[in-house]
Amino acid sequence: MASVPSTRAVCLGVCSIALAALGNGSQIGAIQAQIDPATGSFNVSLGGAVWLRGLPPAAGWPGAGNLHLSAPGQVSKGSDPSLGSFTQTAFSWTADDGTPVETAFKVFDDGETLLLTQNFPKGVAAPGSLNPSGAVLAFPRFAAGGREQDLGAITWAGAFSQDKVGAGVTLSSLPGSAVDRSNGGPVLVFDETDEYRSLVVSPFDNFLASSMYINGYAPGATCSGHNQSCTALTGVDAAGPSVRDLHHTDNATRAECCQLCTARADCEMWAFGDLNAKGLPGETATCWLTAGGVGTKRSADRDLGCPARPPVSNHSTASPWWSVGISGEVETLPPGFTHSTILSGGVGITGGLQSWGSKMQTVYKTTRVSDVGLTHLSYWTDNGAYYYLYGARVPDGCDNLAHGRMDYVLDNLTASWQRLDLPVHSVQLDDWWYVGGSDSPLDAASHDHMCVRELKGKPSLWPNGIPALPKGMGYTLYGPFFCPDSVYGAKFPMENSTDGHNAEPAPDAAEAFYNSLFSDQLQNGVPMTGFEVDFLQDQTTWFAYMVQQHDGAAKWLSGMGTAAAAHNLSVQFCMAHPAAFLHALQLPAVTNGRASGDYQDPAGNLLSYGTAAPFFSAVGIAPSKDNWWSTPNQPRPRNLGRAGPPPCDGGSRNVTNTFLHALVATLSTGPVGFSDALGYTNATLVLSTCATDGLLLKPSRPLAAIDRTFSRSPSAAGVDSSSGPTVPAGSHVWATHTTIGNFTWYYALSLLENGALTPFDLLRSDVWPPLGDTEVVAWDYADPIGTATHISGSTSRLATLSGDGHSYWIVAPMHSSGWALLGEPTKLTPVSVQRAFSLQFTGNGGLTVSMAGAPNETCTVMAWKASTVHTRQVTIGPDGFGIATFESPVRVLR
Repeated sequence: MASVPSTRAVCLGVCSIALAALGNGSQIGAIQAQIDPATGSFNVSLGGAVWLRGLPPAAGWPGAGNLHLSAPGQVSKGSDPSLGSFTQTAFSWTADDGTPVETAFKVFDDGETLLLTQNFPKGVAAPGSLNPSGAVLAFPRFAAGGREQDLGAITWAGAFSQDKVGAGVTLSSLPGSAVDRSNGGPVLVFDETDEYRSLVVSPFDNFLASSMYINGYAPGATCSGHNQSCTALTGVDAAGPSVRDLHHTDNATRAECCQLCTARADCEMWAFGDLNAKGLPGETATCWLTAGGVGTKRSADRDLGCPARPPVSNHSTASPWWSVGISGEVETLPPGFTHSTILSGGVGITGGLQSWGSKMQTVYKTTRVSDVGLTHLSYWTDNGAYYYLYGARVPDGCDNLAHGRMDYVLDNLTASWQRLDLPVHSVQLDDWWYVGGSDSPLDAASHDHMCVRELKGKPSLWPNGIPALPKGMGYTLYGPFFCPDSVYGAKFPMENSTDGHNAEPAPDAAEAFYNSLFSDQLQNGVPMTGFEVDFLQDQTTWFAYMVQQHDGAAKWLSGMGTAAAAHNLSVQFCMAHPAAFLHALQLPAVTNGRASGDYQDPAGNLLSYGTAAPFFSAVGIAPSKDNWWSTPNQPRPRNLGRAGPPPCDGGSRNVTNTFLHALVATLSTGPVGFSDALGYTNATLVLSTCATDGLLLKPSRPLAAIDRTFSRSPSAAGVDSSSGPTVPAGSHVWATHTTIGNFTWYYALSLLENGALTPFDLLRSDVWPPLGDTEVVAWDYADPIGTATHISGSTSRLATLSGDGHSYWIVAPMHSSGWALLGEPTKLTPVSVQRAFSLQFTGNGGLTVSMAGAPNETCTVMAWKASTVHTRQVTIGPDGFGIATFESPVRVLR
């Protein structure tokens, strides 16, 4: 770490702590934090330019008044067991009502991490005023004067934790609704024109109680009467103008820009590196006059509208537009309560987000339980599935006996899977299966019917209870929330939603409640392997204790997760906002979550997945795209021969693009759950997702939108003019990879809802992890023999994605011997982690490939050398491994 500057010529009264970039081996993502020990103001810089300008903290609880600094910031050294050594600048404050508050900046030696912490030594008594647009303590809070008007921004928010802003959005135009408590997740800020630096701003803890409030951006006034080499912005508070921020617009040096605005040489300036260096476009410098004394200014300067340095007691220097902290809806914070915000620097959108997520997973020691729904093939009955019994909402209701008794249906389905050799390992039962708000054949067309009165089979559908499944198969059971009159109210304290329609266990009873709920299923012989909880974003706003208690929602979800882990169950979060998934960093049972809407809308379900997936990947949650049909045009269920409401099921729709849905489900690393009618399953397509024993064949990380999806500039770094800067309008380009040992294979998919794709050049800079100058072989999944092409290390374009509806390409690494393993052409992930491929290159120019599989499974393997694709058939032995040998010369696949 660089030492804190001690000479006034460099520090000028403001501590400028530059982080050495070590974590990713690159200087590009390094953060520089400039902290004023006299006021608590700060700047955050990347690449020598100020990205964010920070103000001192502000108290938001009733009666707090202003905060007063007890003493200048104190600098010390420390160490965190997960993040390493840091330099801390700590401040002590006292509110007008006497409440003490402590804030601190922890600048880590890894070169790319800054932690901002707030602490309440004596707590805060009843601070909340049910104010959803304010914070108990706003820290950090940012004002105009950084690069917020020209930096791109992305955030993930709301149900399904999707990207809520799209491409071309600047930080200053980020909508407040995207980051408030009921929605918010991390905000990633990026500059694709400057080595693709990125910065993630995120809650570090207390995820379900924290929020990031955007109050509307206002750039401030322009300083006139001086040389136009810099454009100045100012903020005004009750004490009048206080500081001047200067944005460089030409070649003035940093010092010149400061002096030109103030028309004096004796101004004070924050040190952003070399003061004699040329200012960067958009860079901000803060100038204070000192000759006239603190809080005063000379008449010549006053005429120019240029301010003096504020007194230390004046902590508000500009109007904040972005404030971070614990929600003002929270009523009480206990003594010793601490909350932190992390700023994580990185390179690129994917790279920066993965770097932040890796830190978060390291801090929380994130692990995930084994989940058969993620490792093996499954069958689903969620909304859009053929046997979903509320597949449509119509005025007259739906006939939930459209398919007859569901125990019979399930028996027939399992028998058909055995005939087709489909190795299904789990069955999901959705919101129709249990005793809910009504047990009549016609349930109310509202969410009220979804409440659980008792988590057991609805007698009208399962007269003899949930049937046993063949050996090795289990159930994922859906249970969203509970009815106010559920059978569980007699045994556990329950809390009703504010509208009185739904209930959940009281926070301190949650673990015991879910322990009992899961035990009941298992003790009654139900082979339960997973649990799905739904409407998570909604539920955190429905219940007063989840809104008003700082740990109410956290105790509820922790109780559920702890009980699930104790019973060897996995949990899927559905309709969850990012705060729930961030809390799940510490819940091993939560393995996956829905990343797009229901399959009832097949196009919307598919196309909204890609931009949500980067967030899921970063926090170690497998994103689910929901169920899918393997055959289009499946029939309506039988006519029951009576008057009444129509059947409500997935069979009323014509679904196309079955290959795409199977492909995205497989590459997502989430559940792969087909949902066909009896007799309408395309076994070949289903088996392309897995081995013959049902083991899913997946990449190393979820398929996700490439960085250029969010690009704003035609001069984006690493983008050549022939390809264009962004993904074509209406198209989606997603990528993933498989890494085995020192080799990485990349997969790229371009798709759109209808019509022909606009050709898109996939570049080396589009894939992650970075490909560098590795020589590769690229091939179109639809035609490996006709398209497999060697790409030299100096060529940036890997492939042109074009065609009708979609284009799927694989990029395989080439060994120095000239061999490239292309993998299995009959599997959607040709080279998967689960196959445990091992490559040996022989001295005579041959290649030996070892792979794992089910005993007696027959696999087809392809390899490329000298412009020729070669194939081998491999039979997996009793030990679970098989060998393919490619010699030179080799047989050519025809």
